[in-house]
Amino acid sequence: MPVKWLDYRFLALVLSPCKHRSKIGKWFFRENEPWLEFLSLNQIVSSSLWSGMLTLILITSGTMACAQEGGVFDAAAPQSLILAPTNGAPVVTALLKSLKELKSYKFHADIRAIKDGKFKDNIGTFYFKSPNLMRVEVEGRGPKAGSKLVRNAQGALRFKGGPMLFGITMNMQPDSRLLRLPTGHLITECDYVSLFQNLAKEMAAGLKVKASPSAISLNPGKAIVLETQEPGQSVNLVSQRILIDAKTNVPISWIRFKDGRLNASVKFENQQLNPVVGDDMFSL
Repeated sequence: MPVKWLDYRFLALVLSPCKHRSKIGKWFFRENEPWLEFLSLNQIVSSSLWSGMLTLILITSGTMACAQEGGVFDAAAPQSLILAPTNGAPVVTALLKSLKELKSYKFHADIRAIKDGKFKDNIGTFYFKSPNLMRVEVEGRGPKAGSKLVRNAQGALRFKGGPMLFGITMNMQPDSRLLRLPTGHLITECDYVSLFQNLAKEMAAGLKVKASPSAISLNPGKAIVLETQEPGQSVNLVSQRILIDAKTNVPISWIRFKDGRLNASVKFENQQLNPVVGDDMFSL
């Protein structure tokens, strides 16, 4: 094999983004090329046109690229990922204060949780308007797809079924099992303020919360990381991980773990803060 092709393959392997590196690695180390049986990594580098120092730089830059792309920061890992944590309590307090100042917001939620031993996906669009108006539009597949739930200014809950529920409309009680999400939370407590108020209650009961000392780089944007630990839980494991958008101060991901394994995750996407939302959106 000509040396130049070896150079190109080695360079592609080192500089490739993390998400493509496994595929390029298979291309680099093809089993049907007998020369790999006796050609060691040192021979590859020495036969290359690149110097040893340049090779080291390339490998280092590739590792740094992995960290930037999330190759090192795996949000779904049950182990703590904050290297030098700070007390998360002041962060939660500050978040609650800023979230209460929002007049309205909208987001698309992608909820994934274990139910009956398997992960189930639920998606929908949430609307909230101060002081306590709420609207949820269920999307995706399943019997509830196309259904709508609203909470009006009087606090009453109204539900309208989708096509598979024949559009039936009814009042609902706040503790109805139909309002319970696979994560265990009530759908009526999924506004930002309720989520962090519940977190604050858990903290008062002994839950430990730690925060990253600064924002981490994501793709795109940056986020503050919060991690929680239950009383008596191993210091290496976390029970929740919350990613807070460093620019908007709203959650973009909320992950829960149980017995050291991923149990549920929520992605907050396509968020709109303080949009104009008419009161008629919260009636059925």
